Amino acid sequence: MHSLLEYMSGFDRRLVAPIGGQLDTEKHGAFFEPDIKFMCRNDIEMCKCFGFRTEVLEENNLEFIVEGQINDENVISKLKNNDIEKKAFIEETVEELKELKARNPHLYVGGGCFGPFTLVGTMLGVENVCMSCIKSPAYVEELLHIAKSFIMDIAKACQENGADFFWIAEPTAVLLSPAMYKRFSGNYIKEIYSCISIPGFLHVCGDTTPHTKELVNTGAKCLSLDSVVDFRDMAHIVPSDIVLMGNVSPINMKLLDQEKIVEEVASLNRDMKNYYNFVMSSGCLIPEETAEENIKALFRNTKDSVVQDINTCRNINLLFNHLISHGDKDSLECIHEHNLTSKEVVAAIEESLTYIVRKRQDGKLDSKQYTLIFEEIEKIISRLDIREQEIYVDGGYRKLNSESLEMLQKGDGCYGEFSS
Repeated sequence: MHSLLEYMSGFDRRLVAPIGGQLDTEKHGAFFEPDIKFMCRNDIEMCKCFGFRTEVLEENNLEFIVEGQINDENVISKLKNNDIEKKAFIEETVEELKELKARNPHLYVGGGCFGPFTLVGTMLGVENVCMSCIKSPAYVEELLHIAKSFIMDIAKACQENGADFFWIAEPTAVLLSPAMYKRFSGNYIKEIYSCISIPGFLHVCGDTTPHTKELVNTGAKCLSLDSVVDFRDMAHIVPSDIVLMGNVSPINMKLLDQEKIVEEVASLNRDMKNYYNFVMSSGCLIPEETAEENIKALFRNTKDSVVQDINTCRNINLLFNHLISHGDKDSLECIHEHNLTSKEVVAAIEESLTYIVRKRQDGKLDSKQYTLIFEEIEKIISRLDIREQEIYVDGGYRKLNSESLEMLQKGDGCYGEFSS
């Protein structure tokens, strides 16, 4: 199978692939079939094949690992050598993958499981593993090596049996600082992805914005991120050869009415309209009780939305990066050299203004650079026939002219005014 971006390029629309929330396509129609499907073996089942004992809560039938089962070196040695159960688990995984592929021969289909830090967190208990990262890091790393080796065997087996990609869910890792994430999760995931040639998909729950650099460094070709992450910010900093997947709130999907879901989906599609490396999805698993009409809204309002073609998006990104870096080459020269259209120039200015306004509000852009970028944009609109074009910058539409640029530069009409 092709790379993910190659697969995406075969569509003239935005792809949709919610996590969970699968509708019966025989009942509702093929329009509501996800464009990407995957399996994800859960952490409890993975722990059980290492020999961990479980119990079940009577009130909600929730199975969990009994803590305190790793209490000496002999137990760790047993974990390393528990090959029969692990082999059986991998065989089950392969059969499940084959069945999924057989039912969906036309789709991008992946194998997957939970990640190393999450797996060790389930073995020890989440609070215990986080404390041990500080007090006994070597102990945690020994367990992570065991978990990593097991996941590598699963990933290799999935690749050998036709998986188009390998999904890793690493929700517990969001509890770590970026530096600790790299040490106790990212480096291990990077090794897993390095042992296979199919793309890696990485899902992490929570606000992973501070972890973005380390998520990219894992080598994942798709980052599935939660609803608290601003995807337009991610699109501005994540390399364009990495796909962003997300991030409609699964809680909203369950609790809000269809009209509110339509608004949320429309807002996300609008924010990502200039980026081809985006798949519409949920930020995490959609609850089983979610109304079918809300799931349908995710599909309808994405498949019917306007999407730029890949070359247009690349040209927009080219000028955007030139403007925010204030490159040596004159912006007008860059526009003419690459034969950019007025539509592409306006979109690049829209993205650049969004980027610098947000950076200035966060105190991450100095006044000199901020002013230089605004002057460069003013020069472009004064020389090209794009004045009065409509742009969407941080929650509002405005005309592309000197007055609106001056308002943005001063912070008027934005989320807050800037300090000098």
